[in-house]
Amino acid sequence: MGKLVWFTVGVGVTVFVVVKGKELMRKATPAGVQEQVAARTESLQHRASEFLSTFTEAMKSREDELRAELNMDEEAVVQSAR
Repeated sequence: MGKLVWFTVGVGVTVFVVVKGKELMRKATPAGVQEQVAARTESLQHRASEFLSTFTEAMKSREDELRAELNMDEEAVVQSAR
C-alpha cells in the first residue's frame, strides 16, 4: 500500500514538473518573449492613458474651482487675452 502511494506521488510530481517546464520553455522562446513584451507594453500604454485622462480631468476641475472662486467666466478671459 505504501509503495502505491509513493508511486502516485512521484507520478503527480513528474506531471507537474513537465507541465511547468513546458510553460517556462515557452516563455524562453522568442515568440514567448515577444508575447510578454507585447503584454507589458499594452499594460504600460493603458496606465499612461489612464494617468493622462485622470490628470486632464483633475486639471479641468481645479480650473473650474479657481474660476468660481475668482468670479471669472470664459468670456472675460477671452476678452482680456485680446
